[in-house]
Amino acid sequence: MAKHNVWMSVSDLMTGLMVIFLFIAVAYISRVDKNQSVLTEYVKTKQNLHVHLIQEFAGDTLKWQMAIGRDLTMKFKDPTVLFAQGRWDLMPQFCRILDDFLPRYFDILLNDSLRKDIVEIRIEGHTDDVPCPSLDADPYIANVILSQRRALSVLRYFRRMPHFSNYTPEQRHLLEYWFTCNGLSYGKSLDDEGRYTLHSKKEINQRLSRRVEFRIVTSGEKMLENFVQKNLKKIMDEKPIYTFDGLKGLLTEMGYLVEKATGYREVENVDVDINDLRSKIEFTDEGIFQKDVEGNSPQQIFLYRQKYRLQEYVLPRFHIRKSRTIQAFMDSGSFEKEYRRANTTSVLVKDMDDGLREKKVENLPLCKYCAHIAMEQNQEMETSEFVEILKRANNAEDAEPQSVEVDIFGYTKDWEKIRAAYRALKNYTCERCGLHIDDVFDRQYMHVHHRDGNKLHNKTSNLECLCIRCHAHVDTIDEHNFSRGANRIRLEQFNADYPKK
Repeated sequence: MAKHNVWMSVSDLMTGLMVIFLFIAVAYISRVDKNQSVLTEYVKTKQNLHVHLIQEFAGDTLKWQMAIGRDLTMKFKDPTVLFAQGRWDLMPQFCRILDDFLPRYFDILLNDSLRKDIVEIRIEGHTDDVPCPSLDADPYIANVILSQRRALSVLRYFRRMPHFSNYTPEQRHLLEYWFTCNGLSYGKSLDDEGRYTLHSKKEINQRLSRRVEFRIVTSGEKMLENFVQKNLKKIMDEKPIYTFDGLKGLLTEMGYLVEKATGYREVENVDVDINDLRSKIEFTDEGIFQKDVEGNSPQQIFLYRQKYRLQEYVLPRFHIRKSRTIQAFMDSGSFEKEYRRANTTSVLVKDMDDGLREKKVENLPLCKYCAHIAMEQNQEMETSEFVEILKRANNAEDAEPQSVEVDIFGYTKDWEKIRAAYRALKNYTCERCGLHIDDVFDRQYMHVHHRDGNKLHNKTSNLECLCIRCHAHVDTIDEHNFSRGANRIRLEQFNADYPKK
């Protein structure tokens, strides 16, 4: 019998292994791309909806005592205008608010460009822990019934509005598909700082806990939930084969240290057109970034109009987010280079009042819409402050012995917790004038000041609890910040509510 050689040659073996590894690599890259698309979809969807809500309702939040959350919740926080104690029928003032709010709210969500991203709209009723024996002997169940009836009262009120009847049958059907009424009892009760008592371990604030919330659930959110459940452990265990610069903000919020800061670097002050905005510049929840060029790390930048009437209108505003005007320019189809990119205090502007002569200007004011989108309290920020924040944020590791994570405004990631704890420690009392504030909603007027001006130095000895009036007169910088715009309006409102004795 003839003998046959059944052994593969070394070259055949290597070829086979290469094919196997190629399939593994393709499958892995495909999965990573899919993971990226899920996260990207989540970020874009929530940011887009949040921008629309901010632009529509930013001027109503104070008078309605309503908060617009980055998680797409609309919270009506003043229980005195919502329902009577232990009742579920709407009070007249809340009806007037809903008459204005509901049509505008649902008109936004029914917009053709947004409706595809929405899978559910939850109307949530929340109560305190006061027993309601007339509803049930069990206090929790009684408040489930009460909160459910309150959420249902809101939905019933909307369905009986003429505006709802004016929708097309298709629109009404879609709204009915989205609607859910949720009675959450006191399961998500709040403490004095507006945080969930489950997490803070503090006593319930009955007044703050009684509220109504509208919550949007997006398709991206559902995808992300499924993605996290299936892939979170794999993501934590595996080393990435490349980085996703556009998702740094999201991953950082989720608690992952994506990469260390690479240091501030000036970018060239040049004109940009639509193609540049679409391909070379990236808009994220964390800001606007010049994409990686020639091996350099992405740099955070701002945009501003390159032509402006400097004598008539003084200075153009600078943008740190995809504001309404930036989006309108990108949608216009114009290939004119209307904007410039920069990350420096001084920039060049073509003066339309002087034959388009290039002029160096400083301290451009911040775009109002960008301030709302970024939830920035200092709405009167100028480029000098923004650039200083960029430098400190990107060089925080050099300034501190340990690695320090900071947000885009230069505060440490845990600053909100530190600020809340310090104000509570000082019993919401100004350390300079002695003013004490009892009203929970007026505690916004009580600030925490860094004595040495260093936002990274959060030791108790460096902090000072100040009312907005004292904060406005700490130094010339603060006097300047509180002398105009929204800060000045807030200061004037405070002086009217709490006149100096």
